[in-house]
Formats: sequence, C-alpha cells, structure tokens
Amino acid sequence: VQLTSYPTYVLVIGLWGGPYLTHIYGYDLQARGNVLLVAALTQVLGSFFWGPSDRLFGRYKLPVMIGTTTCFVSLVVLAVFGRLPVPLLLVILVMIGFSTGMTSVVMSHGRSLVPPHLLGRTITLLNIGTMGGGFLVQFVSGSIINLFPTADGAYPLEAYRLVFGLQAGLVLIGFLIYLGSKDSYLRR
Repeated sequence: VQLTSYPTYVLVIGLWGGPYLTHIYGYDLQARGNVLLVAALTQVLGSFFWGPSDRLFGRYKLPVMIGTTTCFVSLVVLAVFGRLPVPLLLVILVMIGFSTGMTSVVMSHGRSLVPPHLLGRTITLLNIGTMGGGFLVQFVSGSIINLFPTADGAYPLEAYRLVFGLQAGLVLIGFLIYLGSKDSYLRR
C-alpha cells in the first residue's frame, strides 16, 4: 500500500494531472493550477483526517483499506470514463487527494508490527516504498504514455485512460497484498 498510495498522488496531481487537464479539457496553466491546488489541499486535509483515524476505528487496517478503496475507485472512474463532466472530475481529483493522505496510518501500522529494535529499519523501508513507488510510477507511466502518438504535442485520451487504469491495477495489487497483513488493534 505504501508503494501505491502517495505515488498515486504524485502520478495524478503532480505529474499527469496538468497535461490531462490541458490536453483533454483545454485548461490553461492557471485553470489547471487552480484545479490541482484544490486536489493538493485536500491531500493536506486528508492527512489531518487520516492521522487520528486509527484511534477512531481502534485499529490500523480498516482506515487504510477505506483510503485505498477510495483511491482505487477514483482511478477506475478516470480510466473507464476518461473525460468526465467537470464537477465529477473535481470530485474524483479531490477523492484522490484526500484518500492518499492516509500514508501516516500505513506508517503507524508498520511501526506497530515490529519490535523497537527494528523500528528504524521498518520506517526506512516504508519510506523507500513511498519514494521508490513515486519513481516507479513516473518511469512506467512516462514510458507507456510516450507509446501514443501526439497531436500538436497533446496525448490522446486513451493514453491517460491507460495510465490511470494501470495505476488502479497497481493500487489493487497493493490492496490485495495488504489484506494479508496482520492487523494491530489499539489499546483503549
């Protein structure tokens, strides 16, 4: 999950969101910046929500599964429908931003599963997943999207749909692997 959650934010909001808004919706730099700013702010707000959510649910796994499912569904909508009505597009981008704020819960969950003497290594591994996942999705998506011919420098809708669909597949794989992890319950 750590390999896919924040990297999804990087992929959609940081890398391909701007070109997607320009190529598919005709947004100029300012308009796409405004839309992506809203999505970025919801990621920050999501961090404030998800941070204490483990205490709200009394465990780590459930909030991570909710956030991951939200992220997955949002990517599937982008991949399947491609060009959405603008209000729905905004909702989807907000959902991606908000749902990917749950990486702190993944870190807490990882921390809860190891003895104190392995804590540094565990947090380092999870951070490598975050940064390595960001590198991975940028490299793979760039390689894939460049397989499509451009028209006046713009990628076609099918290119973006494939990139969002492949990211949805990666999120699903991360989710399925995460299902097998041991859940840690918080003491109340």
